[in-house]
Amino acid sequence: MLGGTWSIGNYSPLEQINRENVNSLQLVWARQLPPRRPAGTSPIVHNGIMYLVSPNDAILAVDAVTGSRIWEYDRQLPASIRHHYSVAKRGLALYGDKIFTVTSDNAVLALDALTGKLAWETSRGTDGYVANTSGPIIANAF
Repeated sequence: MLGGTWSIGNYSPLEQINRENVNSLQLVWARQLPPRRPAGTSPIVHNGIMYLVSPNDAILAVDAVTGSRIWEYDRQLPASIRHHYSVAKRGLALYGDKIFTVTSDNAVLALDALTGKLAWETSRGTDGYVANTSGPIIANAF
């Protein structure tokens, strides 16, 4: 969930990493995100899979333990985009077995979380000026 809770506080109550042991952490693996540009994304990790979104709406699923690529979704964006927000992608959402994102060409789409196959997509208008850089927020009616 974006920010860890409904309040988006970016705080984790997990205790495996704390002030006493944080200095002993070491890099285990690293991976370059497509299309080889810097990204300020917040990954989602679920059931051992890390999901990341990078500039121009490329979405990557990797094994969180090894860093091995599981699948990659590469959206083909139209040339009619008139904004410069495609390079700023900050997050995804996971609900059930779907990964959700908002795209640079102003669509909302869902991918199958295990395969990366497009499950559904809907356009929010295609004037070329409107875009989101944050990830979608999934609401659940209780």
